[in-house]
Amino acid sequence: MTVTTVQNLQIRPLNAAFGAEITGVDLRGPLDAETVAALRQAWLDYQVVFFPEQHLTIDQQVAFTRNFGELTAPSAILAPVDADHREVVAFDSREFREEYVKVGRHHGWHVDITFQATPPAGSVFNIVKLPPVGGATLFASAQAAYETLSPPIHDLLDGLVAIHSFGRPSRAGGGISATGVWEDEPVDGGFVEHPVVAVHPETGRKGLFVNPGFTRAIKGLSPRESAALLELLYDHTLDIDNIIQYRWNNGGVGFWDNRAIWHRRADDFDPDAVRIVHRVQLRGSAPTGPDPAERTKNHSHSI
Repeated sequence: MTVTTVQNLQIRPLNAAFGAEITGVDLRGPLDAETVAALRQAWLDYQVVFFPEQHLTIDQQVAFTRNFGELTAPSAILAPVDADHREVVAFDSREFREEYVKVGRHHGWHVDITFQATPPAGSVFNIVKLPPVGGATLFASAQAAYETLSPPIHDLLDGLVAIHSFGRPSRAGGGISATGVWEDEPVDGGFVEHPVVAVHPETGRKGLFVNPGFTRAIKGLSPRESAALLELLYDHTLDIDNIIQYRWNNGGVGFWDNRAIWHRRADDFDPDAVRIVHRVQLRGSAPTGPDPAERTKNHSHSI
C-alpha cells in the first residue's frame, strides 16, 4: 500500500477560528513521520479536523489513532464494541431510541468524560452508517470562547475551580450547598475538580474547561452565583459564530481535541433511522490552570 506523504495534504479551513477539512491522505494505510507530524499540527491548530470518505475498518481506526499517542479504554459507563477492541465504543442510534424521544434525541453539549480526573486528550470518530437525511455533529471552540471574553472576566475565571460529575441532581434545585458541598448523586467515580480555565499542555493556549454536560458548579460560589456565571460562559461559547455543524458522509473520520472543543450530535434525523459511529480516544492528563504567578504579573501590568 502506498505511504501518504505530507506533500499530498490539502487543508481547507471551515471557520475563521477553528475547524478544517483535510484531503489528500488515505488513513487506511501507513503514514510517514512527516505526515503524522503535519496532521498533529493541524489538529492542534484547528482543534477539530475532518477526513471525508475514508471507510476505515475498526483495526484501521485504531492504527490511525495510535499515531498520535496512547489509547485509553472507554469510561465505565460505556461498553467496548467487542472483546477484541477494548478501546473502541460504538454509538448506535437504535440503542438510544427511547432516550432520543425522552430528551429531544440528543445528549446536549459536552466535553468527553470530564467527570474523571484525566479526561481524554482527543477523540477519533469513524462514521460507519448515516441516516438517509441528517446525522451531523456540532462543534464549538472553548479556546476561541475564552479568548473573546473581556480581560476583567479573564481575571475572574483564571483562578476558579469547577466541580464535575456524571450524576444528576437528587432533587429539583440540587447543587452546591452553602458550605460548598455538591448535593447530587454522582455516578462512575464521584466528583472531580478541574480549573475553569485550562492551559493546553501542547500549545499553551487557554480555554474554558466547563461544559453543560458534566460541570455541576463552580467551587466557592453560592448556587446563584455559580449558575449565573456558568450560564454566561455557556451562552458565550455557543454564540452562533463559534459553532461548526459538520455534515458527515459515510466513511468520514473526525479528529478533535477534547481539551479545546465542545460537541454534540445534531437533532436533524429521524429517530427511527440508523446512525452508527465508532469512537477511539487518546489518553489525556489532568487539566492544569493558569500559573498564579503569571496571573499576578499580568494583573500588575494592567494597573
